[in-house]
Amino acid sequence: MKTWIVFIVSFLALDLYFQLSVQWAPNVVWKLAAIGLFFPFVYFVMKWTNKGGFRELGLHFHAKWRRNLLYGFLIGFSFWANKYGIEYAFGAFEIKGINAGPDMGWMTLEIVGGFFLGSLVNDLIVRGFVFAQLKDKLSIPRIFVLSVFLYSMEDIWMEGFSLGNTIFSVVLGLSLTYAFMYTGSIWANTGLHWGLNVCYGMFNGMVGDGGGGIFIIENGTNTIASELTGYIIPLLMFFFVWKFRAIFCESLTADEPPEVKKALTS
Repeated sequence: MKTWIVFIVSFLALDLYFQLSVQWAPNVVWKLAAIGLFFPFVYFVMKWTNKGGFRELGLHFHAKWRRNLLYGFLIGFSFWANKYGIEYAFGAFEIKGINAGPDMGWMTLEIVGGFFLGSLVNDLIVRGFVFAQLKDKLSIPRIFVLSVFLYSMEDIWMEGFSLGNTIFSVVLGLSLTYAFMYTGSIWANTGLHWGLNVCYGMFNGMVGDGGGGIFIIENGTNTIASELTGYIIPLLMFFFVWKFRAIFCESLTADEPPEVKKALTS
């Protein structure tokens, strides 16, 4: 019981910090400062729970971390580009032009950099922290399910509750969580998350800013086909990540319990 109380309190502390100080930040400067302070905060929480530091969260620079990050980005971006392409073909939106004004460079930098940091912090909380805290207490499949569930609950902060959005988040969480579980580090997972978020930002801007993205779009008519695309594409991405998982480099350490190694490589 004490273990679970410590886990719940520490998880909520990290999640509330992320949601209140990062996600709802009033401007970019505030957001960057909040993200910068997150790293010493999560390190302190890990030490408080006697779980080590950044390495246990999956935040370590192994030999192929750049490769995992790049491949993850390309996969996430490609699948989301196909998602928007299909929705465009079904008339879910129209592209009216490009935001080619003087702020385009800053907007692009904000989308690319902001989504990288936001994706990384979110992944550290709902995957890195959850696995680090519970891998000695629960089986890996159970932690996997719990991590996907917690990720799906995250979206309620920003989007409000809806069954469709929850199902979407659960399906998307499969790819992200599997990439983390298989590689044993954060980079493939964050690459996927970052890539799809950058593609999202090109059409919608940063989450919650309401300012639009690089493309100027006008909403069209949602059809059953375009709605289903939002579920099918992340599901296909999961199957792709699972089928071609060998493109990612595993980052297992000698002190990993045998059952963890077995789960990561199976």
